[in-house]
Amino acid sequence: AEEINALEKTLDDFNARVSLNKKELESLNEKLNGVNLNYEELAILEKSSIAENSKLSSLKIEQGKKTGELERLESKIEEKLMLSDKKVAIETNLDYAKTLSKLLYGKALAQFICEEYLNNITIRANQILQNLEGGKFTIKFKDNNFLVEDNFNLGKERAASTLSGGETFLISLSLALAISETINIESGENQDFFFLDEGFGTLDSELLETVISALYKLEHQHTIIGVISHVEMLKERIKNKIIVSKTEEEGSKVKLLYTM
Repeated sequence: AEEINALEKTLDDFNARVSLNKKELESLNEKLNGVNLNYEELAILEKSSIAENSKLSSLKIEQGKKTGELERLESKIEEKLMLSDKKVAIETNLDYAKTLSKLLYGKALAQFICEEYLNNITIRANQILQNLEGGKFTIKFKDNNFLVEDNFNLGKERAASTLSGGETFLISLSLALAISETINIESGENQDFFFLDEGFGTLDSELLETVISALYKLEHQHTIIGVISHVEMLKERIKNKIIVSKTEEEGSKVKLLYTM
């Protein structure tokens, strides 16, 4: 860019000199008009004219050279810009190659895929958990561990071990349902059936009511939920059930209660 600026200044100077020479020639022609000159004066003027024309020719030659140099520099600048774009593309591909190389080394690729799956499962589990307990907790997968954010305590992170039995059950249920949905999606098969084996005994009556309502919501989403439990409140609330009881005479007795 500096070379171009210098060449442009040189061309401007040349044009100024050409303009000045033309003015001098015009001035000389005006002086010659109607003036009787002797041969010596005429010879001097002719020499002066020849010299000025020679200068003009030299300047034109110089102008041609400078113009060629300017075009060469502009071509180089354009080539440099193209090479710069190619360099950026190559560096980007190199970064991709380095990242891919790290992922393919050892168990890094499998770990990366597992983390992506777990992140997606966590997102879905939080949606389910929102329906179960109203947004008190947010599940996070961080450093290969599941943590919870306590939204009622400024989003402070807590280990799962610090949760109560009922809270742990709700979060475990949300994750289990999210994993089940993911398996169905990945397998491409419709297996909308899910079993819950106990765990309800840790819930107080309010949380138990919340969980039952959420399970019925899942049923309305064409998901069949099977519950195995000894909790009396569940026995009362669940319409369709298989009751297994013991008798001294017959041993185990099975009774089916089904409501359309």
